[in-house]
Amino acid sequence: MNLPRLLQSISELVLLFVFQFAFPAALGDEVRLDAGLPLFLFPVVLVMLLTCCHTRTGCFLEFQGFKYDEMCHHVGDTTSNFPLIADYSQRPYFVEIHEGRINEYNLAAASAQRVINFQALFIPLIMNILLF
Repeated sequence: MNLPRLLQSISELVLLFVFQFAFPAALGDEVRLDAGLPLFLFPVVLVMLLTCCHTRTGCFLEFQGFKYDEMCHHVGDTTSNFPLIADYSQRPYFVEIHEGRINEYNLAAASAQRVINFQALFIPLIMNILLF
């Protein structure tokens, strides 16, 4: 976890809170509650979004890792049994299986990357809509 960045964000929220509520009160102006609403709403919505995104990203990355392990196990099994495969002329069959495993892994990796890219764009978009 990037603790200095987290502390910086928390200190910025505290300063915004002080500026929105304490400064008008010190000047004798009316304190506007609607101006401070995003300060309370932003962290709550952000935590909810990050929790949902973390769960979804974790599922896709776990599936990608499963497909990678499956592909690696197939390579290991094929190389350990290669003399038997070569003796019975089964090389094209095992190449076809390996190509299928590579394609499955590539699809899983592409899906995981799409989810990560979508979330990298979606969360800032939602935060901007929420704040404005």
